[in-house]
Amino acid sequence: MLRSLLGTRIRERRRQKKLSQTALAQKAGISVSYMNLIEHNHRGIAGRTLLAISDALEVSSEELSEGADHALMTHLQEAANFDGDNKVEVNRTEEFIGRFPGWAKLTETLFENVQSQNEKLQALSDRLGQDPFFADAMHLMLSNITAIQSTSDILATTNDIPKATADKFLNNMRTESTRLAETIVNLLAYFDETRSDEAQNQTKRAQSQLDSFWESRQFFLPELEQGQENKTNMDKILKGFDFERNNEESDIEASLRRYVSVASKMPVDTFLDNAIENNFEPISISQELNIPIEDVFFRLAHLPDTYKNVEQPQFGLIECDGSGGVLFRKPLQILSLPRKSSACPLWPLYRAISQPMQPVRTFIEPPTGESFLTYSYAYRPVAGNFNLPGTVKSAMIFTPDFQLFTPAQERKSIPSIQVGINCEVCPRDNCTARRSKSILNI
Repeated sequence: MLRSLLGTRIRERRRQKKLSQTALAQKAGISVSYMNLIEHNHRGIAGRTLLAISDALEVSSEELSEGADHALMTHLQEAANFDGDNKVEVNRTEEFIGRFPGWAKLTETLFENVQSQNEKLQALSDRLGQDPFFADAMHLMLSNITAIQSTSDILATTNDIPKATADKFLNNMRTESTRLAETIVNLLAYFDETRSDEAQNQTKRAQSQLDSFWESRQFFLPELEQGQENKTNMDKILKGFDFERNNEESDIEASLRRYVSVASKMPVDTFLDNAIENNFEPISISQELNIPIEDVFFRLAHLPDTYKNVEQPQFGLIECDGSGGVLFRKPLQILSLPRKSSACPLWPLYRAISQPMQPVRTFIEPPTGESFLTYSYAYRPVAGNFNLPGTVKSAMIFTPDFQLFTPAQERKSIPSIQVGINCEVCPRDNCTARRSKSILNI
C-alpha cells in the first residue's frame, strides 16, 4: 500500500528541506527515536502527528499520505506500459514515488508531453491526409505540373512547329507556371503564415507563446483556483515558464491576471453548479451571478474536463478588437481559428461589433459539415470621451456539444448560417462576403 511508504516520503522531504531528524522531531513535538521508526516505516501515523510533521515540513498532509500519490502512481504505470519492449519494474512504482518524488513528477510530466506531442502529430497527419482544401490544392498543383510537362514535351520533341503555334504553347506554359507559383506561395502561407516584417514576427512569436502556454495547460489552471494563494501560484507559473517580455506586461501575464480575476468572481465549483442549473446558457448565468457576459464566456472556455462525473459541453473561444484582429483564441480540434487576421466575415463574432451590448446566438455551419452553436457579444472595455469613441471588443464562444444542454425543440428556433474558416481556403465561390481569392480557385 502507498501508506506503507509514508515514512520514506517524510524522510525524502526532510532531506529536501535540509533538516536533521532531530530538528524535525523537535518541530513536530515527538521523540527522535519515534521519528526514526516513522521514517523507516516501522510505525504508522495519522491524525495530529501527521499534521504536526506536515506543518514542520511545510507541505500538506495529503502530499504525505496516499491520496496525493494515487494519480501519480496511475500515470507512471501508464508510462510503464507505453513501450512494451522495455521491462519496467512496475511492482516498485510505490517505492520509486516515495524515494524520488521529484524524479517521479518529472517522469509523469515527460510522459504527458510525449502523449500530447503524439496527439498533435496525429492531428497534423489527419489534416494532411483528410483536409479537403489541402487535397484540392494538391490536385490543382499536379494539374499545372502536368500541363507544363506536356507542353514542354511537345516543344522539345517537335521540330517543325509553326511560330504562331509555338508562341501559343509558350504562353500556355507561362500561364500554368504562374498559376503553379501562386498556388505554392498561397499554400505555404496557409500552413506557415510566415511574415518578413520584424515587428509582425515579434507579435506572432508572442501570440505563439500564449497559445502554446494555454494548450500545454489545457486551458485550466487548478493552482489559480485557490483564492488567496492565487498571486503566489501565478508568480510560480511565470518563473517556470520561459517567455519573452515585449512590453511592461507580457501577454501571458495579462492572460493569467484575467484568469485570476474571473476565477475569483466565479469559483469553478459554484460556477459549474450554476451552469448546469441554467443549461450552460451564458446570458442566464450572467444575469443570475451578476457577472459581465464576456467574463462568463471566458469562464466557460476555462473549465476542467470532468466535474462530478457529469458530461459537460466543450467550449471554444475567440476574442477580437474592433478591427477584427485576434486577441485570444481557444480552438477546438474540429474547428480551426485564425492566429493573426480575421476569420470568415460572416462569423457572428463580427456581426456583434455592429450592435454592442446585444448578444447574438446562432448556429454556424463550416464547409466541413459540422454544426456549432455560438454565442457572440460585443462590449466596450474602455468608455469614450468627447473627442474619441470608446474601444470595442467582441467575443464568441462555440460548441459542437449543444445536444447536451439545448432541447431539440429550442434548437429549431435558432437561426443557422453557412460560414467558412477564412476566404483563402473556403470553397464557396458564390459567397457575397468573399474578400480574397481562394487558393483553390486560382
